[in-house]
Amino acid sequence: MIIYSALLSFLSKGDLFNMAYISYSLKKEYKKETNAQRTKNLKRLREIIAKLSLSDFATETGITKNDLSMLENGEKTLSLFHIQAYKKFFLEKYTINLSVDYIMGYTDIMENNNLNYQREVGLSSDAINTLKIFKKSYNELLDVTNSLFSDKDKAIALFSNIRIIISDDTWHPCIAHYINDSAEQVKYEDINIPNRLGFYCDNYGVLLIDEGILKSHSLLKIQEILESYKRNDD
Repeated sequence: MIIYSALLSFLSKGDLFNMAYISYSLKKEYKKETNAQRTKNLKRLREIIAKLSLSDFATETGITKNDLSMLENGEKTLSLFHIQAYKKFFLEKYTINLSVDYIMGYTDIMENNNLNYQREVGLSSDAINTLKIFKKSYNELLDVTNSLFSDKDKAIALFSNIRIIISDDTWHPCIAHYINDSAEQVKYEDINIPNRLGFYCDNYGVLLIDEGILKSHSLLKIQEILESYKRNDD
């Protein structure tokens, strides 16, 4: 108390006012950010994970429908009862040990132990939770997942082809050839022919191929790779 009193006497009234104002401003801005994240987290828990309406979620958790609506719209502050109700419901129903920080909106990571997984392998919180659901209710799908990752080279080839199909990347025609007969180093030059690949044969004209052939080829490669997993199991 003596040190605190001495500090107050040392600071001017202006200093104290500025400190209080800065503290208030930071608190206000932080509250705004966490409030937005909290409403996003709470809606995700109910709509995406639990897949329940406000009425059904209220019945399951014991939180009133009015409270849930206000919480999800950022119009009400979470109480200790609310936090406990969320933690209890998702632990019992989905074996998800929600972190208080997630419920409060301080983070977008659902479980504290998920943080280590995310840092180590780069999986998102959604991916980790999906794998946990596999383990709990869909063991056969977890077996498939383990098989796909059991062979590094095949997994890289498989997901590379999947990426071609689901990504928004734009592919451009080019001329490519290996450098010094190396299968790893490739040199390429752009061709000013939009959306077409071409081959020609003497006296037979030119065969033009749409760039969609790349995705079609990827589908065939995916099938080929998946069948190779099955052959290894036989």
